[in-house]
Amino acid sequence: MLSLSRYVQQDKYFKNEKIIRRIYIRKLRVDNELTLTQLAAYIGIDSGDLSMIENGKKKLDEKVLPQIAEKFNRDLEILKI
Repeated sequence: MLSLSRYVQQDKYFKNEKIIRRIYIRKLRVDNELTLTQLAAYIGIDSGDLSMIENGKKKLDEKVLPQIAEKFNRDLEILKI
């Protein structure tokens, strides 16, 4: 599994860090075989909201980053970029 920084380096087309973060969160979710509903329930948001976040239609509330980092055993600072 790629770390966010390595993922960013490998994908030169995504320069906006917010876009990279939402794509990375989706990749983590899919790689770990979690549904939108499962991850949304874990981090305490609606699955529809998580879908909109992953698709760039809604802003990610950074208050959920600690739960995402914990769920996927990632460094919180990496997700904050």
